[in-house]
Amino acid sequence: MEKYGQVLKIFVMGGEFEGLQAIELSNWSGKAFLGHKNHSSFCTKRDELQKTGIYILSSSDQTEDGVFQVYIGETDAFAKRICAHERKKSWWDKFIVFTAGDDNLTKAHVRYLERQLYQLAQNSGAPVEIMNSSEPGGANLSEAELCFTSAFLDNILFTLKTLGFDYFREVSPKREEVQEVEKNNLLITGERFYTLQLRDFWLDGKPLKSFMRVESGKFVVEKGSYIRLNPTPSFKNRGGYYKQWIRLVNSEKVLKSEIEGLGVLGEDVAFSSPSASGSVMRAKATNGATRWRSCSSGETLKEVLAKKEVG
Repeated sequence: MEKYGQVLKIFVMGGEFEGLQAIELSNWSGKAFLGHKNHSSFCTKRDELQKTGIYILSSSDQTEDGVFQVYIGETDAFAKRICAHERKKSWWDKFIVFTAGDDNLTKAHVRYLERQLYQLAQNSGAPVEIMNSSEPGGANLSEAELCFTSAFLDNILFTLKTLGFDYFREVSPKREEVQEVEKNNLLITGERFYTLQLRDFWLDGKPLKSFMRVESGKFVVEKGSYIRLNPTPSFKNRGGYYKQWIRLVNSEKVLKSEIEGLGVLGEDVAFSSPSASGSVMRAKATNGATRWRSCSSGETLKEVLAKKEVG
């Protein structure tokens, strides 16, 4: 199977590794191995399987409740860890592990990937029971590391889908649902609700937007609002706003959208000021007082507040 010109190659081993599959994707340093529980004791004989990796255990058959069981884990030494799972966990019968041939996959990377895969499985709606005893904690990564792990995760997801591990679907809000959010907000009367246009992003001739309400002194950007995923170069020098943006786009609150370069909020997010909300949503320095506009009157937030002061 191909992905953007890349080719997924599967090699079935023989001998003592009979049935163990090695999987490679062209132009990717990562490598995957797909095997059964009876391959566990042989993993120590392959150098690639003694590295840092992110792995999944799964059951081939559904339980009486009609679900598949999966476990998502990370390790510094996969061969040792899989042998421990063979002894202690009876429900699984196959595994897949992802490592990097160039040894660039670190402990922080796999901890981050573990949390991402866990959350994808949890939110996929697939008939699956996650067997982890707790949600993985993840890891804080630099911007460069996030670029690396995001690309690594994309290739993991492509590989998993190709091999039939359909438990990690990214569920994004449908465009129709986002349009309904927009429709509802624009029909709201009063001066608590505001809209913000995201520069350079259009769909069907209409600008894509974020929506905010002012509530109890907080500036709450609403679920379904778009957020820019690529910051402007100058925004990286904005200190607190840039850090807020980093935290938000790397949290479970931001979901993948159908528009390249944009995410979408999966829940309401409150900010302390209109400039904070505007800057974070646009990923650039923003004067929120002049950029947020009333859904009912089209006036800027600054104009609305000035009228209230006069009144």
